Amino acid sequence: MKNLWAFFWTLATCAVFISSLGLASRRKVMDQTLSRKVMHIGNGILFVLFWPCYTEHAVSKYLCASVPLVAALHFAMVGLGAVTDESLVASATRTGDRRELLRGPLLYGTIIGTLTIIFWRESPSGVTAIAVLCAGDGLADIVGRRLGAANRLPYSPDKSAAGSMACFLGGAVAAGACLVYLRKWNCLSQELGTWEIALGSIITAGVGAAVESLPLAEVDNWTVPLAAALTARAFFGY
Repeated sequence: MKNLWAFFWTLATCAVFISSLGLASRRKVMDQTLSRKVMHIGNGILFVLFWPCYTEHAVSKYLCASVPLVAALHFAMVGLGAVTDESLVASATRTGDRRELLRGPLLYGTIIGTLTIIFWRESPSGVTAIAVLCAGDGLADIVGRRLGAANRLPYSPDKSAAGSMACFLGGAVAAGACLVYLRKWNCLSQELGTWEIALGSIITAGVGAAVESLPLAEVDNWTVPLAAALTARAFFGY
């Protein structure tokens, strides 16, 4: 029963967060591009905050992972036109074209769900990768658009030094904060020291930022977390 309540509150909170951003975007309270990236940053981090609510039962990780996977299914249904959700289209797309949901947003939910199933709370690698994907990749776009015009990367003209630095700093801080949070709730299978968390977060975010800076269009939602997960796995050893 505890797991079902945890699932309900995780799903409800994430749904309200997405709907609120959609409403803000439709009413022009928030720029559509900004709302899309705020959703990118906040939804995954909110999701992780509910991890301590689940029990040690083997089914817990699947129930928890079903939240982003259900979201991914909803993205697919809206993107295909089978379901209408104007708030989602307003908050999660660049141009207001529902078919955009079939690319980045669909991959976003699928990747987070997959990382949860693979790593869950047994390993710090999954949550570290999720944090770098959400905060790092999300802040790279926000900061890059505002401060990156004068510092474009020579090997990747669409990316900037400002965006890459934001990706690194945001990813490192978010990863470290998430790991400390899970440690506080005794969710990690092995005890991690503060300096180990800090160094692992910095190295993982650095690799994630380097991958994010590459001239690869619309694949950040899988290249960044993949690189981050592999790096964290190599550093933490599990």
